[in-house]
Amino acid sequence: MVKNEQLSYLLRLLDDRSPVVQDALAREFFAYGPSLIHDAAALPEPPEFHVEWLDVPDGDVSTFTSEIGVDYAWPFVLSLPTADIGDFELIHTRCFELAGEPEFCTEGPVEGIEVEAACSERLSPRFGLDPSSYNVGENHYRVGFTLRRGCAEVSTEFGFTVIYDPQ
Repeated sequence: MVKNEQLSYLLRLLDDRSPVVQDALAREFFAYGPSLIHDAAALPEPPEFHVEWLDVPDGDVSTFTSEIGVDYAWPFVLSLPTADIGDFELIHTRCFELAGEPEFCTEGPVEGIEVEAACSERLSPRFGLDPSSYNVGENHYRVGFTLRRGCAEVSTEFGFTVIYDPQ
């Protein structure tokens, strides 16, 4: 369900006519309930830019019973002004907490934010798991973006768990 603080970001996506975004918005607005119009009218103006994940496995738990490799790429939307798109930097973060080990994170810039991407759905950089990226037991992963413009930034992330239980 949409939290009140997420509502302003969802409203900014109304101009995106792609079926995936419109379907996601319809589900979220329906789940919000009858106070939607009142709450939307009471919102302050949202920041002029944001990044939002769409349809991600936040909180999901998967169990692997043999050594396998999987590749993921998740949809996200950028919302930013096209006039000064060159002023923005998008950073992709990946964190791994393998069973029995401390968490470690890597981050790096996402290249090529063109004007066409300013309000459209894109796929995240590839996130792959293979037998070297999980241990026997419970493994936790976090994936996020930080969108920066000068000193201002917005961030979003999600996490999921893989339990490796070889048979």
